[in-house]
Amino acid sequence: MEKFQIKSLILGLLLGIIGTSAVLGVSASSEPSTVSSLEKVESANFINSKVYFYGEEVSLKNPLVAIKKDNSSKTQLYMPMKELLEYM
Repeated sequence: MEKFQIKSLILGLLLGIIGTSAVLGVSASSEPSTVSSLEKVESANFINSKVYFYGEEVSLKNPLVAIKKDNSSKTQLYMPMKELLEYM
């Protein structure tokens, strides 16, 4: 009975080490999905536009941020999510 438990422990540790190294190897080799290394920010501007949530105006303490990247012709608009979540 004792040999079986030792074999099971060794096999479990071996599988855990192989599985962990495989997952870490894959995650280290892939690029992050949120930021591409090829895209660079061309310009970033603060914008004081009005924001509406379900028809009601939300007053923001921090301004919106408009970001234009090199590869994209469209400007992306970012807002402070903390303030919107607090409003909700």
